[in-house]
Amino acid sequence: MTGKSPYLDDRMANKDRVCIMQVVFVDIVSYSMRQPYAQDSVIHAFMQSLKKARSETAKQYIEEFHKNDINLTRDAVVLPSGDGAAVGFPFDFIHDLHLSFARHLFRIVDQANQSFDCSSFREHGWCDCHDAFRLRCGISQGTLILYKDLNDNYNLAGEAVNMSARVMGLAGGGQIFLTEYACGELLKYKASFAKQFRKYENVVIKHNLPVNVYQYIDANQPGLDVSHRDDLVPRNEMKRQNENNIALSPAKKKANGLRSFRTKRPKVGTSSRTADAHGHFVDDVRDHLIEIPAGEFQMGTVQTGQVLTRISVPFLMNKYPITQAVYERVMRAKPSRFIGADRPVDSISWHDAIAFCNELSSISELEPVYHTTGEEVEIDLHKDGYRLPTETEWEYACLGGNEEDSYGPIDSVAWYNKNSDGQTHGVGAKPPNAFGLYDMLGNVWEWCHDWYQKNYPANPHLDYIGPPSGLQRVIRGGSWSDLPNSITARSRFRKIPESRENTLGFRVVRRPRS
Repeated sequence: MTGKSPYLDDRMANKDRVCIMQVVFVDIVSYSMRQPYAQDSVIHAFMQSLKKARSETAKQYIEEFHKNDINLTRDAVVLPSGDGAAVGFPFDFIHDLHLSFARHLFRIVDQANQSFDCSSFREHGWCDCHDAFRLRCGISQGTLILYKDLNDNYNLAGEAVNMSARVMGLAGGGQIFLTEYACGELLKYKASFAKQFRKYENVVIKHNLPVNVYQYIDANQPGLDVSHRDDLVPRNEMKRQNENNIALSPAKKKANGLRSFRTKRPKVGTSSRTADAHGHFVDDVRDHLIEIPAGEFQMGTVQTGQVLTRISVPFLMNKYPITQAVYERVMRAKPSRFIGADRPVDSISWHDAIAFCNELSSISELEPVYHTTGEEVEIDLHKDGYRLPTETEWEYACLGGNEEDSYGPIDSVAWYNKNSDGQTHGVGAKPPNAFGLYDMLGNVWEWCHDWYQKNYPANPHLDYIGPPSGLQRVIRGGSWSDLPNSITARSRFRKIPESRENTLGFRVVRRPRS
């Protein structure tokens, strides 16, 4: 931030240059989807909104600021950051200033958005015809170092800035998330706010760090999305919450932040989870399986190394990625960010995917492949239950008996960044490959069984499977947000197994029954 601030200079005169600060980090959702000329107008509108929000917040606390000789426009530290900004408030005498500023900002942005009659923006959250935009927000609080950079601008350093960015990264469009410390300090002084926050425990952020975060859920706040984020609830915790809230009244569920679809989830092994109760559903899933024949192919590329691999026995693969309708039927959960029964389920971690496989196996009276003990997963690929494909199986199936990296022109076979409109699409809308498999390329990345390793072995292999351990699991096929070079049968990437992103989905395979 340029300009002169006697208040900040006085704070910097402190020997350690440290002070307790509130930090609000906001950025624009779907900014990168716009054409460059549209991005410029959106950034301008965003910066104007920040300025107006500071002005509105100053009016709210005019007496406190006047008493302490503070000018909020001059004495707050604003750090532009690409398509967003961090705003630091070094005023420890107003305990809800960070949240008040965020509320004013969301109201101002929502008010501006209402003036545009744009169906594209309403549906996708972005367009190139207006400077409308949606925000996501992260709020933190803590001790920061205040200093001036080489351009004589005020700047901040410290964990609170990083944490505000991390919790913002968890938020969706129109959502405000707070760190546990920031929320706790706020509730010390305004305990009545407690009902306006929803807690998510042990959410994994960067560097695999589990933290507790709080979502602001005031239903009266303009521009705020108060939807429950099931994708941030660990699987075991989700099950516990479902079981503990079976008997709650609708009013009590609402008070607890539970959505109406989160009803009683029957336990595996009860009569409601047998194949008889799910007979037609099991038949439908089975009817979507395609038998992939045994065969031999050259796996990999020059970059990864190439290995002659033989698939020794046929296997069954679902011709579609698992859809939201199927996932909800099996798991009683709705994790996806892009809603549609026939769209692929997204925002799925590797652990979510294998839990689904085991549940579907149980419903189908098959032997589960995965056995979990805490964080440990034991896998028996000889069981006949549903599982994730190995990387070898996935590439072999995607090639469809050919050697080409794609089974047709990319626009005709895949949803990717230039034709997806920034979202997933219903499965089966593009032509299948030679094996009759749909959406192997684009739409969502698909989790594979294997741990990732950079290079394949040089010698021929029978039913090749990756290393026995690792840090990241393989994903294949590319997604709605990727460039063409990721949308090929041989392209590969990796994610930590806990990753839940709106580009991540999966499909299932199993052994044929003899």
